[in-house]
Amino acid sequence: STLDDAAPSFRSLAACLAAVEGPTLFIFSANDHLFGAYASQTWRFDGEYHGDASSFLFSITRDARVPFVGRISGPPQPSDAALRAAHDHEFQMRKERWIAGVTEARARAEASGVVFDANGSILEAPEHYPTDDLTVPPPRPRPWKRIDTQYSDEGRISFGLTDLVIEGDLARCSSEIESTFGIGLRAGSTAAKTLLAGAETFAVSNLEVWSVGNAAYDSVA
Repeated sequence: STLDDAAPSFRSLAACLAAVEGPTLFIFSANDHLFGAYASQTWRFDGEYHGDASSFLFSITRDARVPFVGRISGPPQPSDAALRAAHDHEFQMRKERWIAGVTEARARAEASGVVFDANGSILEAPEHYPTDDLTVPPPRPRPWKRIDTQYSDEGRISFGLTDLVIEGDLARCSSEIESTFGIGLRAGSTAAKTLLAGAETFAVSNLEVWSVGNAAYDSVA
């Protein structure tokens, strides 16, 4: 159903979303524009980013789909225990391969007359002896690819970082795509700020939220 009362409530919206498991579809009306979003995962309301690349935004007024375009951020948060473990394991495997490779190369070098100091630096080497495999730098952790498509806490629901932000005060919402979702517009441009709602900030005049693929809920707000 809809939140088209005189004063749509963020609290009631959040309560409905917190009770629903699975994907949800949002349709907004603001500034004479119709637009929306598909959230692929359950809303957590824990103040942490989550989600996956199947989430997207869309404009009915402009007939546009705004897909996930991804972003690189820092290491995973402590709450991402399984992801952190996988990331650390991958780095440890590369580090062990590097140690094994350097150890083997040094053994070959010493057998060929290369002399090392206590720190492993080359003191003497036969002329023209190849030393490239002795100076390979240690591996570094790879940048962490995070898919930050959904965020929710007691005062905000966000699709991406700035792409579509629903504030606790529904009269002070905002949108600026090309942060996490995009169609190739210049980040920070007027076009990126106005594609969905016709303005960077907007008041929600009407909102529908539907549970997707869950017969127990159907429409939720």
